[in-house]
Amino acid sequence: MRRLTLMLSDAPLETVPRQLWGHPSVAGYARRRGRPPYRTLLDASVHWQAMKRLPGRERRGRPDIVHVALLLALDSPLCRGGGCRLYLHTVEDKVIEVDPSTRLPRSYQRFIGLMEQLLMEGTVPPAAERPLMKVTRLSLGEVAGSSPVVMWRGGGEVGLREAARIALESGVLVVPLAPRGSVPATASALPGRHLYPRGLGDAEPWTLLYHLLVAVEEEAGLLG
Repeated sequence: MRRLTLMLSDAPLETVPRQLWGHPSVAGYARRRGRPPYRTLLDASVHWQAMKRLPGRERRGRPDIVHVALLLALDSPLCRGGGCRLYLHTVEDKVIEVDPSTRLPRSYQRFIGLMEQLLMEGTVPPAAERPLMKVTRLSLGEVAGSSPVVMWRGGGEVGLREAARIALESGVLVVPLAPRGSVPATASALPGRHLYPRGLGDAEPWTLLYHLLVAVEEEAGLLG
């Protein structure tokens, strides 16, 4: 099979925005970690008070979703077998290329530190010739192309195996990581086919990703 481009879009991953730096919950958290607020990730579980008036707050500050989704993708037979190009697109419109061989920290706190380093330095490890993750100059549209398959709740319902077959034919699968109940603002505006697997309801983003990965692997003959 040809390699599938898997884009995890609208990821709620960003450093704390400037307008929140002075909030007590933000300043206190940064102080406890021994770094300035602008070098810390926005995290709704920590900064929920500061985020009350933040525009688009329902789609922001969920690095936990990104952690689970990347663990699922990187540990999948699709990635481990070399059948996948993996990208992460953030709510700030940054596109991150992820080497499929990356061994992501299982510890959430170590993951937080790694993502903070990535967003501030641009690569992990910093200045590496072949980084495991790097912020690119590409846009979501440039990676997705003109005919991606976008899986989100606003798409037409199809069977899971049919969704996998269509994704493999397209070669580009976009799975938004916007928190459940919110609209993936960027992915929903992409061209191509917008679909959603029948029976999943309003699933969490990692649940959608898991079922899609298994279906794609079965359709591609990667599972016995």
